[in-house]
Amino acid sequence: MRINKITAVSVTAALLASAMSGFSSFAEEASVTVEPSFTMFNALDVNGSIIINLPEGVSANVNIYFDSPESTYGYYNGVYGGDEAGTYVFDIEGNEDRTYYFEMSVTEVATELGSQTYTESMTLPEGGDNPDSWVNYIYNVSIEQNNTDIPYVSETTVTNVSGGKNVETDITLYVSELYLTGDVNDDGVVDAIDASMVLAEYALLATAQDGTFNESQQKAADVNEDSVIDAIDASKILAYYAASATGQTPSWD
Repeated sequence: MRINKITAVSVTAALLASAMSGFSSFAEEASVTVEPSFTMFNALDVNGSIIINLPEGVSANVNIYFDSPESTYGYYNGVYGGDEAGTYVFDIEGNEDRTYYFEMSVTEVATELGSQTYTESMTLPEGGDNPDSWVNYIYNVSIEQNNTDIPYVSETTVTNVSGGKNVETDITLYVSELYLTGDVNDDGVVDAIDASMVLAEYALLATAQDGTFNESQQKAADVNEDSVIDAIDASKILAYYAASATGQTPSWD
């Protein structure tokens, strides 16, 4: 079992030792401040940050958006990290009318193994109402190869500092080959197209020809888990699809 891990001692120490203005000078030297995709972003309203510390060899798909009384808006979206370890800072505007949603999934670059998505929601108060209200949400990411239904383990510590607080989460995201049972073409749904692909693969295998499915497709196709891809799997996929399409609760049993 391979474990990649980074500890963000330097980042955390700087945050604990300073208020928001102190962190800004530190960030310029040791981290990357990400530009928001939200076109009406106002830097003067920033009252906190989401800070992600990524280990070497790990990329993170990050999506941050918010709800307001008017609509839902995209805030940040992109893939960060990669071969080198890095710290990424996403400044957040203080606005009590907004609920921010943070989504992050990671990929181990060398193996292309991915994690499920970590999600969290948060509200940041306006700094003008309370100058000591800023919040930094710090995520120290590590990964572990583990085929489990549990997507991650985490531990959160809240530290009050002069001018606000740090909410620091050490999170280990489990990475593995991700597939949805029955979803052979990996389009996010189980339907008749998947069943047709399974029948075509079965026809090749039954006539001693080489199959075309990769390992993930093989696992997704073998819905009864008997280590054989055949017409029974295709039939079960069709039954699953029929139940889903008619508003029933589908099952592989």
